[in-house]
Formats: sequence, structure tokens, C-alpha cells
Amino acid sequence: MLTGSATFVDDVDLPGMLHAALVRSPVPHAKITSLDVSAAEAMPGVEMVLTAASLPDLNVEEMPVTWRQPEQKGETYPLLASDVVRFVGEGVAIVAATSRYLAEDAAAAVEVSYEDLPVNVDPMKALEADTPVINPEWGDNQIIRVERETGDVKATFDSAPVVLEERLRSHRYAACPLETRAAVASVEPVTGEITVWLANQAPHRAKTHLAR
Repeated sequence: MLTGSATFVDDVDLPGMLHAALVRSPVPHAKITSLDVSAAEAMPGVEMVLTAASLPDLNVEEMPVTWRQPEQKGETYPLLASDVVRFVGEGVAIVAATSRYLAEDAAAAVEVSYEDLPVNVDPMKALEADTPVINPEWGDNQIIRVERETGDVKATFDSAPVVLEERLRSHRYAACPLETRAAVASVEPVTGEITVWLANQAPHRAKTHLAR
């Protein structure tokens, strides 16, 4: 990296390579009432526009959540939202075009209509009984509750000269790598072998899921 010779995913330039851009939801929780990709499909340089309806063979409900706790709800998530979006930025369509610029322009041409649904903006209020449930199959909005005890906790507190009680909240955070999430994939037409260049710190986990 110091000499400028490091290879990033964006440096990979293959013959005939297409670039993908996602159409993302601008709203946190809503029903998708209409999705029109015809204008995008008609644009020069656009090879295809994919939606949840056009990807039945990929079983869009089976994308795995790879980093999770054993007690955690939500083992899978949709590749693309089909009927309902559940967070700002959730993908509703993918545009593949001959350049990144064309893909972005075509993504902007996809017309999506939403019917707003109730939202949660406070994580503590989201745990209350009368709050909107974002994933109805869960029954509530609590994704996980983990309790761990070591030793005689009650006796330790009872014998302590001073006891402090605090509620700690972690702020929102994200990793900030030099290159954001990116991937290039190439399929060998004769053998069917796929080669993937991936900005990821868990290549073996990615390989396992790609193989599946």
C-alpha cells in the first residue's frame, strides 16, 4: 500500500465486465405498492434489471446472516425486498450495465412507490408491547437477549460496600476501510468455475456461502 502497488477490487478490470448498482429504499418501513423497471431496461448500455420477482431460483429469503449469536433471531434475510422494506437503504432492485455511471443512472430511473408503515426510531421503545413489530414472524423486535453469570452474583452485590447501577448505550458505529464493500465475479464458461475478488476479512466463510 505504501508503494501504491496494492490491488483493490476496483482495480480488477475484466473483458466484458458489467457493473451493478442497487436501487435502495429511501424509507425505513413500507409496503412496495409498485415497481416499474421498464425505463431502466430501455436505457442504452443496460444489460439487465433484477428484482425479487425475477430471482425465484435464488430463493431470496435464504441469504444467510453469517456473523450471529446462537440465540439470535433472523438467520436469513432477503437478497432483495419483495413486498416490504424494513430499513432505509434496503435493496429493491439491481441494475447491471456496461459502466458504473450507466448503472447508477439506470438505477435512478427505476420507479418505486411505497406505502409507509409505522417505524421505530428508539431501540428501547421498540421493545415495548404496543410498538410496531418490524418482522412479524419474530413476535417482537428483540433480536437477542444474552445473560451471563459467573460466581455468586447476588452475594457479591450484597457484600459490596458500594453498588453502582448504570445503563450503558453503545453509539452507532461502522468500520471505515480504505475500500468499501466490493466484489467482482468471473465465471469460466467451459468449466463453470467462478473466481471472486472480494473486499472481505473472512474469505473462507465467503467461499462456503458461495459454494452453497
